[in-house]
Amino acid sequence: MAGIKLTLNETQRAKKLLVDYFSQHHSQSQLRRDTQEGEYQQGLFTGALLHDARPNDKEFLDFLHDEIWAIHETLRFGLLDDIVRENSVDQIRVAFRNMLLGAPTSTDPDWVLASGKRPFLGISILSEALCKVYPDRFSIKNKRSEWGLYFILVDVSPDYIENEMSYADFIGISWQIWDLIDEEYQRRKLDYDVLRRLWYVDRFYLWIYERPQTKQIMKLMGFAD
Repeated sequence: MAGIKLTLNETQRAKKLLVDYFSQHHSQSQLRRDTQEGEYQQGLFTGALLHDARPNDKEFLDFLHDEIWAIHETLRFGLLDDIVRENSVDQIRVAFRNMLLGAPTSTDPDWVLASGKRPFLGISILSEALCKVYPDRFSIKNKRSEWGLYFILVDVSPDYIENEMSYADFIGISWQIWDLIDEEYQRRKLDYDVLRRLWYVDRFYLWIYERPQTKQIMKLMGFAD
């Protein structure tokens, strides 16, 4: 499924979800809040991961604990403990920094991800950092966004999206979703920051994931939230 292009059916599904998104949730005031949150996260992640704003090891680990959703969500499973057990704090810092430094000049998102991988430091964590530092180049690919995409795609399993879909394909689909979102922004004359378009797509995925009906379907499918 390399170079995945949304089918007409999938585009219609996305548009139907967008109707609900804008009628139930998304407005200029919400868009402004999303923009402000993105600006805050960009500054926070850029400072901590690129500019050594958390030089103390404990402060740096507290940042990972508190600010990276993929880590905070899995605390009960001991993910952060696993990361620290298998990597020194310096190795973690270097992995993030090297990945983020190389990201702007690379045309291969999967190579960028691979450059940051360490034991237990995987796609969900690394892609979150990439999107928050470069919100107009990279997508967050984690449980929330993968389930958001699941409700748009046809005949694709959650397992495929999580484990088999390449990061490049995930981003490629997200750009197609952005085009549909942008149509709504233009039609409704909403103002947005052109430098964080994939961040706005992630906010749409998050809304899909957090819907009560999504949680019900996940439960029926045997996926605990």
